[in-house]
Amino acid sequence: MSQHAGEAPLLVDGHVHFHSCFDPVTFLDAAAAQFRRHDPAATGALLFTESAGTDAFRRFKTGSMPLGGWRPQLTDEDCSLWLRNGASRLLICAGRQVVTRENLEVLALITERRFPDGRQIEETLDAVANAGAFRVVPWGFGKWTGGRGRRVASLLEDYTAADFALGDNGGRLRFGRRPALFRIAERRGVRILPGSDPLPFRQQQKRPGSYGIRLHGTVADSRPGSELLRLLGDRDRRWERYGHRERLVPFLRNQVAMQLRKRFGAAA
Repeated sequence: MSQHAGEAPLLVDGHVHFHSCFDPVTFLDAAAAQFRRHDPAATGALLFTESAGTDAFRRFKTGSMPLGGWRPQLTDEDCSLWLRNGASRLLICAGRQVVTRENLEVLALITERRFPDGRQIEETLDAVANAGAFRVVPWGFGKWTGGRGRRVASLLEDYTAADFALGDNGGRLRFGRRPALFRIAERRGVRILPGSDPLPFRQQQKRPGSYGIRLHGTVADSRPGSELLRLLGDRDRRWERYGHRERLVPFLRNQVAMQLRKRFGAAA
């Protein structure tokens, strides 16, 4: 797959949450620093994947949270927003994380549409496609085993369109075995979209921008979300993964903390 001459590099973090415990200025400053670390010439894009009942994208867009030196710049579409701070700028795109009846997740990227939790995964994927969004079934710790793993494998028989991918996760163990479903997907022409997927703990607010893909393309100020959707769906464009996943000790600490949070309802 060839790159397109004369087009600028883009760094895209494909799985981003802004949790209630995060400070918006720290979050944005850290994302800009992560993108600069990996490619100072690139435009950085954070693809939000918000759960039911949350709408941080709207709060960034309306300036209803303190943003420090960051200034929102509206676009000609509802699903995207530029944020600028001096010479730094970030692209944020709206999106949803939907929990299916099988307790799997579907990411609906670059859309402001809402999708109900609790439907079968095929119904959810079809609804996301009908909304014109990009569809991702992300890896989750313990979720791609047993019957649920077989369910994801069966999806790879039917869902091979250019607007569908599996998702890798920056919280996955750095030196762990690569999930077998990734190899199956790639043999069938389904790509893997990485994302940082920050967890709901304050120390995770510096992770956005740390894991994703590098690709080349043009996203103008007016309709960057629509153009990024087109680029993601273009199979002639190479996706080059950048960044690293989690080290062993933080991985174990995060998994224990998540289990305690689920069991005891700890605040984010």
